[in-house]
Amino acid sequence: MRAIEEHNFIKYLRKKDERALDYVIDVYSGLIRSIVRKHLGSIGQFEEECMNDVLLAIWNGIDCFDEQENNFKNWVAAISKYKSIDYKRKYIKLLQEVEIEKADRVHTLSAEEKLLQSEINEELESMLSSLPMLERDLLKAYYLQDEPIHELADKMGIKTSAIYNKLSRSRKKLRNVFRSYKEGGIRE
Repeated sequence: MRAIEEHNFIKYLRKKDERALDYVIDVYSGLIRSIVRKHLGSIGQFEEECMNDVLLAIWNGIDCFDEQENNFKNWVAAISKYKSIDYKRKYIKLLQEVEIEKADRVHTLSAEEKLLQSEINEELESMLSSLPMLERDLLKAYYLQDEPIHELADKMGIKTSAIYNKLSRSRKKLRNVFRSYKEGGIRE
């Protein structure tokens, strides 16, 4: 059996060789932990679970990784960041559900929930800031406010196929911006 090393671990990870995952854990767990800690902050009780989800996403998503377009470290960092943001969202939802169960009154956000929601909104705005205002508004309406495509098309006076095209182009622009951001280095 060949040793798993820097030059071949991705190949073995794609073959679902668990030794390659052990290599990723040995080499990249510090990076993953620091990013998860940075983004989860005060809700550290989810840190281990989030890290496990990051590793699972690497394991399951390795076929999507392209060495020609990205380096593995940046890819791992991006997965870690977005899994952490997902955990913030889950935590806010959990807090809201617990609060609803405790009281029959209307729930108001605690200071911690407001802070977490603010952090998520800032990161989202930062990602979307590279797009023109119309595209930003369209992405927010569809993905964040769950507005149906047909309603968006009616509001804009265009066909639903045009909305799908605009969303697709906007996502592609975001991917390109994110890709160039990662190639320029991670600013974690």
